Amino acid sequence: MKLKTLAKIINLFELNYKRVNDGHPRQYTTDINVPKWQYNHLSGPEVDSIVKKAQQRLYFLRQLRTFILIQELLTQFYSAVIESVLCTSITVWINNPVSHHLRENSSSNIFKELSYTIMILTVAQRSLILIVLLHPCILIEQHVNTKTLANIVKAIQAKLGKSDQYTVALRVEKEKCLDDNYSGQDLITEDVKTTIVKKLVYNSNNLIAAKPLTGVNTTEHSEYRLINYLKEIMNVKDGCVIYFTLNSPCLKTCLAENGKYTINGSLTKLQNYKGVKALAFKKVWEHDDATSVRKRLRTIAQRLPFYQCEENKAECVRL
Repeated sequence: MKLKTLAKIINLFELNYKRVNDGHPRQYTTDINVPKWQYNHLSGPEVDSIVKKAQQRLYFLRQLRTFILIQELLTQFYSAVIESVLCTSITVWINNPVSHHLRENSSSNIFKELSYTIMILTVAQRSLILIVLLHPCILIEQHVNTKTLANIVKAIQAKLGKSDQYTVALRVEKEKCLDDNYSGQDLITEDVKTTIVKKLVYNSNNLIAAKPLTGVNTTEHSEYRLINYLKEIMNVKDGCVIYFTLNSPCLKTCLAENGKYTINGSLTKLQNYKGVKALAFKKVWEHDDATSVRKRLRTIAQRLPFYQCEENKAECVRL
């Protein structure tokens, strides 16, 4: 189960169900007025039991997420405790209202009837159908191959160095990001290095890069210097966008809740990119701790995959 899909499902429940104010945070009650003639074909002891189980177990998953557990453990918990309940019930949820409407409205054009059925569904019914569409049994979101990401990071460092801070954002074909044989050697040219050494921003249609720029009283961090150029990298949908910064974005400035030099907007845009995307860094900045960085990144863009690509490691590790 991808966290992006999971977040949508959790958000769906929280939008369409209100919390009962009786001291039991895992209990919910419907806040939607569903006509009885429609509700009869959607509800029932079995469906109510399934929804109740899913709601209760999503509560425990949210609690685990607040402990900043790694995604692999959250995924294992979801698969073992929640996924089986939803997967085995999808056909039941969708079949009852649709088949009932088709029986009462026979027509040679079954697609027309099915479309009409979807149109007359209440918010509660559409919510259940959205869960079906977003569920991992049907929807699989693609992520960058961790070996490929490591190869790309190594290629960047081979040209731009392994010690002085810089940030690079690039776009390649999605297929390359999924192919663990792609080396990334063609990405960084000598012109990129020459440009950023002069403290200028390198800007092309598929790659941007910058080093920090120190002024009299302030320093523009390398991540901040790419803010106005990132949109151009993401203007081609269904590609693969990699955002690599040698040191993780700093908590005090780059990841601050507000301020002139925050990059929160850039991370949100990257999260919403329609394609494969990844935020990667070599190491956590020396003045920050890893746990706080992970927590802050998830607060800003919880659906954005981010990775640490340590030196001499064959794969990057998703955090």
